[in-house]
Amino acid sequence: MPRQLRVLVLIAADNTVRNFVDTGAFAGLEPGNTSFVTSSGGVGHEKALSSMRSLPGYVGAVDDPRPEAQRPYKFLRMMLLAATRRRSRTMSHKLSMLPWRKRLLYKAAALPGIHDLTLRAAKRRAGLSSELLTLMQDLRPDVVIAPSNGYDPLVWDGVRTARALGIPSLALIANWDNLSSKGVFAERPDYLGAWGEQGVDHAEYLHGIPRERVRPLGAPQFEHYFRHVPGSSASPFSFRYVLFAGCFAPFDELSALKRLEDLIEEHSLDLKVVYRPHPHRYPRDVSDFVDEAHFRNVVIDPQVQELYAASSQESENWHGPQRKRLKPLLPPLEYYPALLENAEFVVCPLSTMIVEAAIFERPVVVVAYDDGIHENSPASVVNYEHFDGIDRIDGFRVCTLPEQLDAQFLALAQGDSRENPSLREQLLWWLHYDDRPYSERLGAWVDEIAEREGLPGRRGPPKGPAERVAQRPGLIS
Repeated sequence: MPRQLRVLVLIAADNTVRNFVDTGAFAGLEPGNTSFVTSSGGVGHEKALSSMRSLPGYVGAVDDPRPEAQRPYKFLRMMLLAATRRRSRTMSHKLSMLPWRKRLLYKAAALPGIHDLTLRAAKRRAGLSSELLTLMQDLRPDVVIAPSNGYDPLVWDGVRTARALGIPSLALIANWDNLSSKGVFAERPDYLGAWGEQGVDHAEYLHGIPRERVRPLGAPQFEHYFRHVPGSSASPFSFRYVLFAGCFAPFDELSALKRLEDLIEEHSLDLKVVYRPHPHRYPRDVSDFVDEAHFRNVVIDPQVQELYAASSQESENWHGPQRKRLKPLLPPLEYYPALLENAEFVVCPLSTMIVEAAIFERPVVVVAYDDGIHENSPASVVNYEHFDGIDRIDGFRVCTLPEQLDAQFLALAQGDSRENPSLREQLLWWLHYDDRPYSERLGAWVDEIAEREGLPGRRGPPKGPAERVAQRPGLIS
């Protein structure tokens, strides 16, 4: 890519620090001409802040979310979800879970003829971030890049401000389902980096972004999985184990683990279940807290044990009806290869861990049945767009009934000798990877964007971070 190109990167959340900054996703950009700005509200964990402050191009944090933008942005998110409901099963299902009065309001606002008026009015009420506007005018970036979790006020502000200044924007999709379940951009970014070809499709038919403006770049947090040497990691446990990777969506994981405990006992299986709850799990309608003392063959993964106890409904951090819960930083990525590679197989009630297990060629028992408690349990989530095709993956065993979980677990635990094609190769539709690291793929895409846009070279020598901070006293360095 041109060495003179000025790039501004907006980091909206702690998880994008871990998944993009800490993984070196931006290493293909010119260090002297790349600036980083964070969200004051989204990036708050000390480890994430330390990572950002160590970057030579770190400028500081801007006020986010802006108080004046919160209500109009929230309304826009739901109105745009309603506008997309006929194109997306996922968004239609999420809309159906709202109270009927709100559903009617958002549907009415999304009607043809009203939609555009509502969109413009909400944007006017939200206004532009004066702080971000001044910052962009000061830094004069040629391209604005923003990793996106699907809905991040800073990303919306960044894309809108870049559009107002005539600066091309590039959004990088952070997670598998972000394009199909989190809503629609209030302002479409000019370009997009998706996980895979599925994401390219979603960008086109759900967001109206032309295919030629989207590239399948993969996911930087998984890059080291693809570079991992098979068999090079020691098992984190002294026993044979099956990994049970919990999900974010509400699901009674306690009952599922009890079923597996009984199977191991009944058939005298020489293995245990390592339970790894999702670090940001959605509150359950009925507590499914797993106490190791009540199990002989189920252990909680030590890496998340303290976090799990602190964020559970039994913890003093749980605030009852308000359903507030801890939002800890996601665990470090370095531990996962050993955990996944040494598991006999993986049981997972629908999360990105099914993709991670497949990268390490681990068979997956996919839990997709109704637990009889939660309206939005895996039986509903399995119909979301991003899970399309999981029943066609050789090596994935989708269980739509509890009895199927028993049968598939037992078959694999007793040494089912079925040979499957490479799971990793079957992932390409969802998750792109090739011989180049993510940073090179991103650098090549930015290079192509610069060529398409006819971006100018350096317009005067770039300012150093200290000089930029001195000119922006409102920023937190």
